[in-house]
Amino acid sequence: MSESQRKRRVLFNGQWMEGTPLTLQTGQEPWSEYLCSDGSVVRVKTIVTEVTRLDGAFTPEGEPLYTCKTSFVYHATNIPEELCRRPGSNPAPGFPPPTWPPPA
Repeated sequence: MSESQRKRRVLFNGQWMEGTPLTLQTGQEPWSEYLCSDGSVVRVKTIVTEVTRLDGAFTPEGEPLYTCKTSFVYHATNIPEELCRRPGSNPAPGFPPPTWPPPA
C-alpha cells in the first residue's frame, strides 16, 4: 500500500486532522548531556517512533507540518557518592523494594 493510500487521524493543536504516515530510516540518535547543579550528569536520547505529515496544513513559510511520536531514554551518570544509598534501602514511591543481592 503506498503512502498516499494510508491515512491516519492525529490530534494537532486541539483538533483532529488527517495525515499521511511516513516510513522512517534510523539516522543518528545522539545523546544530550546535562550537567546538574548536584554534580551528576543526566543523559537523554529522543527516539522518534512515528512521523505523520498533516494533509493540507502548512507553516507560515509554506512548509508542510509534521507530527512525531517519540519516546525518551535517560540515564544519570557521575552521581556524587554522598547522594547514593545502598540498593533497596530507600526505594522511590511506587517502586517495590529490590531484592539484595540481585537474583542470579
